[in-house]
Formats: sequence, structure tokens, C-alpha cells
Amino acid sequence: MHISYALESPHLLVEWRLFDGDREEVFQKIQAEGVGMVVDIGADIESTKMAVELSEKYDFIYAAAGVHPSEIASLTEDPAI
Repeated sequence: MHISYALESPHLLVEWRLFDGDREEVFQKIQAEGVGMVVDIGADIESTKMAVELSEKYDFIYAAAGVHPSEIASLTEDPAI
């Protein structure tokens, strides 16, 4: 009997500056370790935009738009955001 499985990351904040120097290497390691899907959850407008950009670039990253409660005050009704 053969059982197949896929590893998934519940979420990863890959837009953090911490990853600026080696983001591509992190993505390669993620895939090499067999992680099949990463959900990048935005915590504010900027991180949500980056999550969407990363999900458009990489087929294993999925974006979730969000705003952390501590960022609520920064929201506006500007539809251009």
C-alpha cells in the first residue's frame, strides 16, 4: 500500500524584512523539505499586498488578506489601497 501526503505550513510571514537577504533560498528550502503549500497572511495593508505579489509569483504560496487588530487605526476608506 502506498500512502502519499503533502506537508503544509499553516502560515508563514515571508514578507518580513528578516527574509530580505535570503527569501529565495528560504523558498527553495521550503520546497526541498516537501512543504506543498504556504499561506502568507497579511497583517496590514503593505504585508497583504506583498502576500498577494508572492502568491502571483510562486504557485505554492497562497495569500490571505488581513489586518491585525493592532493595525485597525491605520485603515482608511480609500479604495485605491
